[in-house]
Amino acid sequence: MVAYDVRQECEKRTGEYRENGAGEDCDYNTDHSNPTSRLLLQVLAAVAQFERELIRERTLAGVRAARESGKILGRPKRVFRRDEVLRLRDEQGLSWRTIARELKIPVMTAVDSYRGCTEIAPAENVVRMRGPKRKKSAA
Repeated sequence: MVAYDVRQECEKRTGEYRENGAGEDCDYNTDHSNPTSRLLLQVLAAVAQFERELIRERTLAGVRAARESGKILGRPKRVFRRDEVLRLRDEQGLSWRTIARELKIPVMTAVDSYRGCTEIAPAENVVRMRGPKRKKSAA
């Protein structure tokens, strides 16, 4: 995991805001030249990071609880006939683009559904997805 220095990010952003004229109408001092201002900024940055970690923990706990209760998470599956992809590919030998166009689905959805179905299907029905393997050169 990449360490993220909140203090440096706050100082950088504060400098950018100052350059653009932000905060001119505020009556509090955001000067970083004295120790008190730097301490205050570090405390605020630590509180922000702590809050971020709490949010992450609560989110993960919620996802775990939802999974344990049997909820289905993520994007809903696209509804189409997966057996039709198998038939069009194996029996008619159509290209992925043609199959996708006929079924009105994205090409990779057709490919993924085919891969999922052929893992279960007997070996004689499986069509190779890639071209022939290249011979290794003797160089």
